[in-house]
Amino acid sequence: MKQFSEVQGLIFDMDGVLWRGGKPLPGVRTTFSLLRARQIPFVLATNNATQTFEEVRSRM
Repeated sequence: MKQFSEVQGLIFDMDGVLWRGGKPLPGVRTTFSLLRARQIPFVLATNNATQTFEEVRSRM
């Protein structure tokens, strides 16, 4: 994909972007599979301080 040819990495907000109500939004799993296949690094970010790292990780 040409639009990804110059991408060096991505940052995703988690709540409301990747999932809503604890459930992944449509296309999220496919998106991350494509990023991994193209070896595009990414990080996940949140400002939700009500959950521990382990709680957030378990939703992935």
